[in-house]
Formats: sequence, structure tokens, C-alpha cells
Amino acid sequence: MARIEQADLALKASVSVDTIKRLERTVGPVSANVATTEAIMRVLESAGVEFIGDEQPGVRQRKFRVGDLVRFRPQTTARAGTNIGADDVGTVIKVEGEQTYGVGYAMSVQFGDVPKHCFHYEFELVSPAGVVFTDGDALGIPRRSWNWFIETYRTGGTRPETVRYFADFKSTIARLSELKPSLRSGDILRVHAPSSATDSERDAIKAMGAVANL
Repeated sequence: MARIEQADLALKASVSVDTIKRLERTVGPVSANVATTEAIMRVLESAGVEFIGDEQPGVRQRKFRVGDLVRFRPQTTARAGTNIGADDVGTVIKVEGEQTYGVGYAMSVQFGDVPKHCFHYEFELVSPAGVVFTDGDALGIPRRSWNWFIETYRTGGTRPETVRYFADFKSTIARLSELKPSLRSGDILRVHAPSSATDSERDAIKAMGAVANL
């Protein structure tokens, strides 16, 4: 569904490939710690997978939302006759609620000054709405190099309001120091780091008052 290779998923979630393989072989409830499952779920959600938590738990393809960053799929022909590049990223500005002619739903995407109206299957998700990339033009850097991220939880929230990705510890800790003064009572900053994080880096994150999922 998400079209992510095991090795790529493991790298982005900062877990081993063996862990991914073991979880994929599991029938029924998985046996893994909370930090591991949350990290894997977050990577899959960023790739367009939606987890269903009702009476029959499961997964489904997430519907595009206004604010999502997308690009055309490599195999599309909908880009023909436009000046939109294969790697150009656009912002979803409108999503129609119902399927049209049984083939999917239509949506409008803004590429710079160029709006494009197509069926949803012509696009692939680059980043979901609410995810904020920092440290320069992240969209031009391979996602696998962005192993640090900070989540901002507002008071009482169960899902992060924003997720900020970083390439290294230095930029992560610098952003933590900027975010901390803007927090309201009850807000939480949660930091996820790769398994290569050192003890001193972990201690520095905790010293900033952030919750460290390491």
C-alpha cells in the first residue's frame, strides 16, 4: 500500500530490518515496545497509510487532504502539456468528497502559479499536512537522511500538531531551544532520534525539558 521497501522503512523508523521482518510475519497483535510501533506507524502514516482503530482495526489508503504536499506519480500522463516537472511538489488546495464515475475522487493541486485538477491516483504523497520541514529545503534532500524529529503536542492532544524533521542533533537541539519559550502550559515537545544518538545527546534533550523517545 505504501510501497516502502523493508530497508527504507527500517531506516526511517530507526529500527533494524530484522524487526520489520519479524513484525511482518506476526499474525495477530504485534510484540514490540511502544516507541518502536509508534515510529513505524509514523513513517507509514507519512507515506499515506491510515490506521483504523474502530471495532475492526486495520489500515487503508489515506485520503488526500488540503495542505498535503504531493507530486505526480512517475507513470502519470496527466503532466503532459504542462511546465510541471517530474519532481515538482505542489500543495493540495481542494479535495472533492465523493468518487466520480466510480474511479476515484478529484482534487486540485497548486504548483507555484499553476493549478492542476486531476483524479487522486495521479499523485503521490510527499508530506502530509501539518508536517513542517526545517533546516533548508528538505524536499531536495533524501528523506532517509532526516532521522531526527520533534513533535509538538498541544494540551490534551493525542496526535502531534506539527512534526519537524532534522538531519542531525545540532539542528534538532537548536530548534528545541527556539520552540521551548513558545510552549503553553500542558504542551509537550517529544523528540525522536536515531539509534546512533549518544548518551550525551539524550541527556541534552532531556535537559531542554523535552520528552525523549530514543
